[in-house]
Amino acid sequence: KVTAKEKEKKLAGSVAAQEKKLGDVANTLKDARKAVADIGSERKTIAGAIASNLKASGVEVDVNPETGNITLKMDESFYFKNASFELRDEAKEKISKIIPVYARSLLGTPKIAERIERILVTGFASPKFNKTYVDPAMAIGEPYEYNLDLSVNRAKEIVAYMFGTQISSYPYKERMRGMVSVSGMGLMGSIQLDKNSICHKDSEALTRYEECTCGPYDCKKSRRVEIEFVLKNQKDTERQLQKISDKLNEQGASNVSH
Repeated sequence: KVTAKEKEKKLAGSVAAQEKKLGDVANTLKDARKAVADIGSERKTIAGAIASNLKASGVEVDVNPETGNITLKMDESFYFKNASFELRDEAKEKISKIIPVYARSLLGTPKIAERIERILVTGFASPKFNKTYVDPAMAIGEPYEYNLDLSVNRAKEIVAYMFGTQISSYPYKERMRGMVSVSGMGLMGSIQLDKNSICHKDSEALTRYEECTCGPYDCKKSRRVEIEFVLKNQKDTERQLQKISDKLNEQGASNVSH
C-alpha cells in the first residue's frame, strides 16, 4: 500500500519534471524571440538602405520601411490591366531604374550581400473572375486556378524583364539572377479598400470605378508584383519556432496523459 508520504513525494517529482519542461520551453521561446528581433532589426536596416538608395537615384517606389519589400504598384504605370500580365512601357522604364539600384543595395556591400539567401518575386491577382467578384476565402476550381496562373505569369513577366536584354547590363545582374525565385498567390493577399476610398463615398462607385468592383478589396492595388529578400538565418528562426511548437505539443500530451 502506497503511503501518503510516498504519494506526496511522487507528486512533487511530477511537478518538478513539469516545471523543468516549462523552463526548457521558456528558454527556447526566449531564444526564438531574440532571433526574430535580430532578423527584424537587420531587415529594417537593409530596408533603409534600399529606400535611401532609390530616393537618391530619383526613383519613386513603394518600399516597406520594416521589411524592405518593394511593391510594383506605385502608380498607374504599374497597375496590370484586368486579366493581363503584360507590362506597360511606363512600367518597363521604371523597372529599368529600380532593379539596378535594388541589386546594388543588396549585393554591393559585402556585409549585407553575405546575409542574403534568396530574392522572391511574387505575383498577385485581384479577386475577380469573368468580370465578377470572387471571395478569396471561398474560391475554388477555375476561378482559383485561373488567377493563380495569372499571378505567376505577372511575376514571370517582371523577372523576364529584370534579366532580359532590354535592360542593359548592370552590376550584380547575373549574381542576382541566380538568387531569384518566382511564385504566385492568386487571389490570396488581395488588398483591402482604404477607408477613405471613393468606393465608400460614392453610391454609384460600383459602376463608375473599376477598382470598386472587387467587394471589400481594391481591384487595381491587388493586381501587383512584390519583390522580397530573404535572410539566411530566417530558416534557423523557423526551426526554433517549430521546436517551441513541438515542445508545447509534447507538454500538452503529457498533461492529458496525467
